[in-house]
Amino acid sequence: MFCLMAIVANFSICACSDDEPDEEDYRMTYLSDTYTPTSTAKLEATYNGVAVTDANAKVTLKTPDNTVGTFDINGIVADIAKVQISNVPMTFNEDNYHFEFAGSTTNNGKTVKISGYVTYHLLVIDITDK
Repeated sequence: MFCLMAIVANFSICACSDDEPDEEDYRMTYLSDTYTPTSTAKLEATYNGVAVTDANAKVTLKTPDNTVGTFDINGIVADIAKVQISNVPMTFNEDNYHFEFAGSTTNNGKTVKISGYVTYHLLVIDITDK
């Protein structure tokens, strides 16, 4: 009898668990990713106004809380293999249901600026330098 009660209690505990992530968890699952022109996490980038089509181009976005992000830009900026832009503010746009961002850094004497948005499996980013 005790075994039967233990089994029933175990099923009732399992039946009540919530396996579905809440909206905030869902946003976290798709924002931090590595985006490329050919992957499921799609990168749509422009560099100084020209579309980036190189399959080796990638941007890795890391965000712990959806309010600030770190962008690692690889194979896009001329003469710099990797540019990291940290502490980029991210703001949720409720009308378009995406996160918008803008930031900059200076690397090897070159100021690199980014702006754009990220949504489900899509990062749209404009990259400029001077």
